This record gives sequence, structure tokens and C-alpha cells, in this order.
Amino acid sequence: MSDRRDFFKNAARGVAGALLAGGTGWLALGSGEPCWTGGACRNCPELDHCEEPEARIVRVQRRPRPSAADHGPTGEEPVDS
Repeated sequence: MSDRRDFFKNAARGVAGALLAGGTGWLALGSGEPCWTGGACRNCPELDHCEEPEARIVRVQRRPRPSAADHGPTGEEPVDS
């Protein structure tokens, strides 16, 4: 009975160790592209081509917003038909 417990205990440790090593490697490698500015996306020369989530957010924030004159009486943006 003790041999069976030891086998399952060692198997569980092996699986946990493999998951830990794989997860650490996945996090360490990231997308494989180096971030030249350390997360300061606004001044990055590669911002337009970067696929990192932070860069995507900055690109959306940089888009021009429509002015209040472009909206109808309901305050909604007009729908192009």
C-alpha cells in the first residue's frame, strides 16, 4: 500500500514540477519580441507595429475622438448608411 502512495505522490510531484517549469518558461519568453522602452509605449518607435496588449491600448487611446458637433440631437454618433 505504501508503494502505491509513493508512486502517486511522486507522479503528482513530477506533474506539478513540469507545469511549474513550463509555466515559468512561457512567462519568461513572452511574445519573443523585446520591449525597447520597458513598457513606456507612448514614446516607443515600434508602437504602430507592436502586438503587446499595452501597445494596443495606447493606440486606441491615441485615436481622435469625434467632436460634439459630429453628434446628432440624441448625442449618439451618426450611423453611416
